[in-house]
Amino acid sequence: MIISQTNLLLKHKNDVLKTLELAFFEDEVFITLNQNKVATEAKITALNEKISVLDVTNDEFNKLVAKEINEQIDELRVKLALINNELIVDYNFDLKMRSFKKLLIELKELNGNYDDFDFKRLYSNVVINSRTNIIFNLNFRTIKHDEVLNEHLILPTSTTFIIRKTTIETFHNISV
Repeated sequence: MIISQTNLLLKHKNDVLKTLELAFFEDEVFITLNQNKVATEAKITALNEKISVLDVTNDEFNKLVAKEINEQIDELRVKLALINNELIVDYNFDLKMRSFKKLLIELKELNGNYDDFDFKRLYSNVVINSRTNIIFNLNFRTIKHDEVLNEHLILPTSTTFIIRKTTIETFHNISV
């Protein structure tokens, strides 16, 4: 099953890459991180404007308020740095796409001989819903262990096999 699904993946490489891009930018965590980044930047800007309005030259109260606002800005800057770090490390689309394309090239060069290939580099996990329904999660986005992104199931195919004179047809897809 994994070999037939991998061959199908290579055969439809361009469609897979387009779906990866679509799925990546529709990822809820990615969208939430970007929204949090924009909101945090807006809060920092608003607090900086408050400080610029304060007259801290003579008034002790304004000095204390400015100090408190600066502490809030520092906390927000740390939060912003963490968000930016996560976006750069975990959600860097160009880097992920480049490494995925290299992996596909490596697979293509193997010409179907996957004996020494580590499929964990291609598939993060496999979810077996039933004996007849299996989903391979591509190792492209950060997902939870048993999460299946059903809105981006691609390349449906089936494999027939026999167990003790019983013919079983298993359907499998790739989740991106």
